[in-house]
Amino acid sequence: MSFIISKKSELAELLKKSSEEALLKARHGYAVTIMERAIKYIMSYLKDYNIDVRKKYRENPIEVLIRIYWIPEKVKEVKEESKEKQK
Repeated sequence: MSFIISKKSELAELLKKSSEEALLKARHGYAVTIMERAIKYIMSYLKDYNIDVRKKYRENPIEVLIRIYWIPEKVKEVKEESKEKQK
């Protein structure tokens, strides 16, 4: 009788662990989905900007680094050329 009880408790513990893992996986997926929406939102408003996005979704916490370059490349090149001419 104790053998059956111990197997039931082991089964209950396994079910509890698997449900916790499923919950964590769902929470991670939801967080990634929201982060992707945030990136799309930013990029939709800044279409003519140079944007660098780096994502780290495998660790806790998930991280996103977004670099927005507001000076256009052409202007940047002209400024660099003028600095070189002044030397």
